[in-house]
Amino acid sequence: MTTTPSPLEPRIVYTRAAVSLVFLLNGFAVASWAVRIPAVREALKLSDGTLGLVLLAAAVGSLVSMPIVGRLCSTYGSSRVTTWLSLLFALAVPLPVLAGNVETLVLALFIFGATNGGLDVAMNTQATTIELAHERPILSSFHALWSVGSLLGAGVGALFAASKVAPSIHLGLVAVLIAAAALTFWSYNTLLGKEPGVTLAVALMALKTLELRARRDAFVVFFLGFFIILTHFLYSQSLGVAAAMLVSVW
Repeated sequence: MTTTPSPLEPRIVYTRAAVSLVFLLNGFAVASWAVRIPAVREALKLSDGTLGLVLLAAAVGSLVSMPIVGRLCSTYGSSRVTTWLSLLFALAVPLPVLAGNVETLVLALFIFGATNGGLDVAMNTQATTIELAHERPILSSFHALWSVGSLLGAGVGALFAASKVAPSIHLGLVAVLIAAAALTFWSYNTLLGKEPGVTLAVALMALKTLELRARRDAFVVFFLGFFIILTHFLYSQSLGVAAAMLVSVW
């Protein structure tokens, strides 16, 4: 005799969706940075040996942060720590391309590695908690989304590089998207918002990012994301308001 599994609470479904997006965006951001490594090397005139040593700073940052974040998850909960580190990681994403010399690049990569490694621990801990709630193996689906994000990040990064978009603008846009998602979940415990217009706004904002071809497009995405971060206005508005706003900037 087989038993029918009980339906999941909406909170668990929303949390899974949010953590899935964290994995996706993390993969997207890491791949976006990887695409820009040649630009940083050229800007700072780094040799192969120097570049290899400098990149070790990110690994050292991860090694330092991972055990600390594990303890933070035990104390404050992985959901809260994931949100915190998503915001910190968003701030760290553009730092390497803003470095003006080797010393600041080492520091930027250490911070990037520390926040990325810490986020890796927190989001995997949260994913394990969600898997227990589902009572079936789903952890691999989160890792698959990370891989999808990496593929998208590499592809979009290649397009940006080919279009001569500055690395700072490219990674700045990635940072805005991650921060907007983290702050939204922090405020509402869901990425779907209060009205259908939110889903439309987020989807179209993502599509606008993927089709960037001109400087105007980059400014549209940047300021729309910045506006979301500052006020969360779109996350309490109707479908009509969201659609009208997006059409006006498209």
